[in-house]
Amino acid sequence: MKDYVKPMVIPESGCGEGVYMASGGSNCLTITANIEATPDMGYENYSIRLTGNHTGDHYSYRQRATITFNKTVGFVQQMGGGTCVGSSSGTTLVIEWDLSAYGIGPGEQHGYGYLQVTADPGLEVLSVVAEDLSSGSVRSV
Repeated sequence: MKDYVKPMVIPESGCGEGVYMASGGSNCLTITANIEATPDMGYENYSIRLTGNHTGDHYSYRQRATITFNKTVGFVQQMGGGTCVGSSSGTTLVIEWDLSAYGIGPGEQHGYGYLQVTADPGLEVLSVVAEDLSSGSVRSV
């Protein structure tokens, strides 16, 4: 298989069959999201540090993080070259990075900079799903 194509699930009543959605991938990318600055600390927005760990044996040139929060957030900016794709407000934000100029090598860690969002007090990151779009691998934290 030369290029990975992510399977698509289409519900069909009366049928049942399973497909491992990360088939072809190696679960090689983890991205963590840590809130480091809040309006309670005197900052205008929440500032969330995004850090990746690539454990694959290949180079990763495109990544995606799907970040789920306990409250509705509004995307302000991603200070690290990422682009918000899809909705810019809600309890889930999707950020993508194109690192085609250099990539993330085998075993490397990568700082994606800071994601800035607005939200009511008490914001928490509930989960981050990282996806290596170069190879199709998925890992949730």
